[in-house]
Amino acid sequence: MIKLSGIILCLLLSFSMVSHAVDHRHQKIINYAVTKAFGINKPDSVEVLKGGRSQAKLYKLLINNKYYVVRFINGGLKEREKEIKCMTIAAKAGIAPYVYYANTSDGVIVMDFIKNKQLTKTELSNPKIIIKLATLLRAIHDAPSFGKAKSSNISDVLRQSEGKWEWRQEASLIREGKKKLNSIKAIESLISKNEIKRSCHNDLNSKNVLYDGKRFWVIDWEYASYGDPFLDVATASNFWIFNHSLEELYLHTYFNKAPSAEELAHYFVMKQVSRYVYGIVLMKRAKNLGAKPLSQNEVDKIDLQCVYEQIRAGQLKLNNPNHLEIFGAALLKEGLINMETDVFKRSLSALQNSKNPP
Repeated sequence: MIKLSGIILCLLLSFSMVSHAVDHRHQKIINYAVTKAFGINKPDSVEVLKGGRSQAKLYKLLINNKYYVVRFINGGLKEREKEIKCMTIAAKAGIAPYVYYANTSDGVIVMDFIKNKQLTKTELSNPKIIIKLATLLRAIHDAPSFGKAKSSNISDVLRQSEGKWEWRQEASLIREGKKKLNSIKAIESLISKNEIKRSCHNDLNSKNVLYDGKRFWVIDWEYASYGDPFLDVATASNFWIFNHSLEELYLHTYFNKAPSAEELAHYFVMKQVSRYVYGIVLMKRAKNLGAKPLSQNEVDKIDLQCVYEQIRAGQLKLNNPNHLEIFGAALLKEGLINMETDVFKRSLSALQNSKNPP
């Protein structure tokens, strides 16, 4: 099944620290964790980290002039076991920050702190950066198996969204999205027969991909599972790849060759599905943050490529709810438009008639 759970919004920012009181229970667990990990009684300082979209609590620790992060995992015991297992595997593979201590009962992980560097417009157009990103995805998918733990799929995500389409008044966009709901669900079973199962992150928006100035790291492994790697490839592309030549380089690097017709078909379909779901979630998130609804005229004028250029130029900042609304609407609109094209129909047909998985 296509794994598409925990769709998280893209904020092209690093974690930002704010002064909030540390939860007393968390402080006790942190002290115990650093004792086990480093043999000390408590860290030199503890600060709450804010800025991520995950509901997990995050703290930044200072120990002997070095920073670390403590993550408190949400969910029950099975969810904690799964996330710790996946992140530990990823850390050993050099994909995720190094894990010093993890405890399933407390749902806590102590890891290296990665200082995220905001990529500039020039850097986002640099082929070397795109090659590094594609190589990172290949490393994730070639990592030891994350296991076959159940994770939500497209139908689960859409079922959660169904009936909640009236949060905005972008009438035509919402109407078209509702019409596509059953079609998106049907795509899941179609693609599942062509699926190559690999270790997958399942939420590679740019908030979960950090760049330290030399290389990329991936965080927030709560939705990781054994699944369809094309979801990761398509989602990362939607958030990081802004023109056709870079996209060609990205895919060629990932596949280590020119992608086959079936691989391109699978990728193209997944790219539109990812835009559809992320668009919905970003718009809902923007509404919850107080964004002003877009008028029909504004929706009509939205163009995803222009929005990408505005993001790269720093004219749209995705910590601004109104700008987030624009980005979500642009993704949803582009996905809906492409689902009506002959390319999309041919891609679906190619997957339908495929005898060999891509």
